[in-house]
Amino acid sequence: MPFRIYAGLPHYLMYICNMSRTRIITGLLLACMTWLPVTQLQAQVFHFQNTTTTLELTTQQTPAHWYIEIFNDVGVDTTLRWKSNFVNIPAAWSVQLDVQTGIFLNIQSGDSADFLLKDSMLFPQKLIIGAWLNNTPTVGSVFFDIYDPYTPGSTITIEYHFIITPPLGTGENRPSEPVIIAPGQVRFSERSPYAVFTTDGRLVRDGIADPGWLKLPELHPGMYVLQWKSGAGLHHRKWMAMPR
Repeated sequence: MPFRIYAGLPHYLMYICNMSRTRIITGLLLACMTWLPVTQLQAQVFHFQNTTTTLELTTQQTPAHWYIEIFNDVGVDTTLRWKSNFVNIPAAWSVQLDVQTGIFLNIQSGDSADFLLKDSMLFPQKLIIGAWLNNTPTVGSVFFDIYDPYTPGSTITIEYHFIITPPLGTGENRPSEPVIIAPGQVRFSERSPYAVFTTDGRLVRDGIADPGWLKLPELHPGMYVLQWKSGAGLHHRKWMAMPR
C-alpha cells in the first residue's frame, strides 16, 4: 500500500498541474476577449480628414465663418468635448462655434464644453467657426482640442487660421503674413532667427532662415510651436504637422 501511494503521486500532481494550466490559459483568453473591444473603442471614436482651414478676408467680410468636418467612428451618438486656445485673436472679436447639435457663443481662450457627435446625418457633421471682426484686422488662429472626455489622451487639435486685413483703399496699415506654414515647410518673408519646439517645450530645430521656403522634413505628425524674431519682436505660431 505505501508503494502504491508513492507511485501514484506523480500522476496525481501532473493531473493537478494540467488542470491549473488549462484554467490559466482559459482565463487569459477570456481576459483578452473582454479587453480588445474596449481598447479599440477608446482608440478611435472620431476622426477628421482635415484639421486646419484658413480664412483670408477683409474686416468688411464679417462674420468670418467656415467649417471643418468631423466623422463618427463608433456607430452611436457620442459625447465629445472641445477646449479653445486663441493665438493673436483680438479682444474686440466675438467668436462662436456651431457644432450642428448646439451653438456656443462668445467663446474665450481656455473655454471648454461638451457637444454631441451624431451617428447618422445626411452629410458629415461640421464644426463651424464664426467670428465677428468688429473692424479689427489680425493674423492669428483659433485652436480647438477635440477629445472624448472619458479618454482625454486621444486628443485631436483643429485650427481655424485667420488672415484678416483692412479693405483695399482705406489707407490703413495691413497686417503682413511674416510666415506661411505648409506641409513639411515654412516660408519666411524676411531673414529671421527661428526655433521649432514641441508643445512640451522640447527644441526640435533652430537656426536662421533666409527669405523663402525652409524645409522641415524631420517633423513627425503632431503639434508644434514656431518661434521667430522679426524686427524687435519675438513671435510664436502654433500649428499641426500632418502625415505626409
